Amino acid sequence: MKKTLLILMALMLWVCHVWADEIDDALPENTSLQIRNNTRQVIQSGISQDKATQLTRAMLQHRFQERHILQAQNTLMETMQSGLPVEPVMNKAFEGMAKNKPDGLVVQAMKKTQSRYAYAYRKAQELTPDQEMQNSLGLSIAQGMGAGLQEKDMEPVMAQLQTRIRQMSQNKADELCLQTFLTARVMARLGVDPDNVSDVVCQALQNRFTAREMKRLRSNFHSRSQKMSPNQVANQFAHKLGQGEKPGESGSSNENNAGQSGSSQGRGSESGNNSENKGDSESGSDNAGSGGADGTGGSKGSGASGGSGGNGKK
Repeated sequence: MKKTLLILMALMLWVCHVWADEIDDALPENTSLQIRNNTRQVIQSGISQDKATQLTRAMLQHRFQERHILQAQNTLMETMQSGLPVEPVMNKAFEGMAKNKPDGLVVQAMKKTQSRYAYAYRKAQELTPDQEMQNSLGLSIAQGMGAGLQEKDMEPVMAQLQTRIRQMSQNKADELCLQTFLTARVMARLGVDPDNVSDVVCQALQNRFTAREMKRLRSNFHSRSQKMSPNQVANQFAHKLGQGEKPGESGSSNENNAGQSGSSQGRGSESGNNSENKGDSESGSDNAGSGGADGTGGSKGSGASGGSGGNGKK
């Protein structure tokens, strides 16, 4: 028995030694002991060794102060421990370095991204008990906020949804929530003013739109925004919804005429945007879910598996 224990202890020590060598080899020779040890803690939190060392090397190459490197690594560990996608936070760091932003601002941006995802996933949990749907909703909310929506814009939408889904089955409630936040995300990515996004989506919910109708509204909005200013389209849709009508449906001669007259304006700075290319500047998981006007997806955890279009629940 003692012999077996000694063998196991020797094996564990050997594995730890090899692992330590791998971390040391992956970082520059002049890396401080504190950064090396903190990098090991990042890996122990669940982030892959390749990603942890890649980010640390990049920060060292960009001459980050040691305290900022440690703050960035701690932000990643906090994100991981909270069960949030870590890849958008990492990507924000790489984005800042690519733009040669000061290291302090890079760390601030990482924390802001973490905060946005924390809010989004918390709100998703308020809407559904289903873990997989929480991931899809959280990602869609966070991406919409990354495109310009603020908490004050999301709260009225949340209130309307909570009112609507009280008497709905869980499946129907989940689908309505998902289609609602996808619609808000698309409008925000097209450059629609946040107040207008919230107004259109809330009015659609007040008019008791189903998930299918919300999806159709998004598709119609996306199509019309290619011909005229997205904000103009949003104003038209809000007006129609205020009258209890369903905007963008075929056969609406007034809207078609307005679309023709507004096309010359819409081909300016706003209509040139593509709904899924504008989006959040965080690449990777934050954009991985945007495979067209209806795309979503992604998962919690390491963030390494962002969705690639389609509903993350399916």
